[in-house]
Amino acid sequence: MVCWLYQESDDVEVFLAAAGQRGLIRVISTRRMRDEFTLSGHGGAVNEVRGHPTDNNLLLSASKDNSLRLWNLQTKRCIIVLGGLEGHRDEVLSCDFDLNASFVMSCRMDHSVKLWSLETEEAKSAILLSYTYPAKSEKPFPVLHIHFPVFSTRTIHRNYVDCVRWFGNLDLPKSC
Repeated sequence: MVCWLYQESDDVEVFLAAAGQRGLIRVISTRRMRDEFTLSGHGGAVNEVRGHPTDNNLLLSASKDNSLRLWNLQTKRCIIVLGGLEGHRDEVLSCDFDLNASFVMSCRMDHSVKLWSLETEEAKSAILLSYTYPAKSEKPFPVLHIHFPVFSTRTIHRNYVDCVRWFGNLDLPKSC
């Protein structure tokens, strides 16, 4: 899976986030033609990576380890893990942000579609903290774990859902 990203500074820098079977996400500079850094934390293959629609430093990943992770590319930290108690119980195949990045939609092998909120005070605070947390702190970054989606359904599809996308305010899951 790949995702194009860009960073605006004095000039625009274009990056490619590439992930796959090993559970690693490599961020590659297209200008320098080299790996800039690698994000690790998933316990299984990464099935999809998606860039944040309003903050070019944030990346979302969906994995075979039953979770989604939100990463800060500037600080190279995992900020939020979406999954757990009421999360996915099988590999997450696809994910997407809505246009305002208020919600994340995800789908998995068991026919389910889940909607996660990034509008909670805890989520907003974790994202802000990821930019200011000291790089050389003795304590690890306090990753936020969100165990409960705001909506979940398994009644729409009869087969596994392999892709989800937002189209304006509409969520469009696709099943085989």
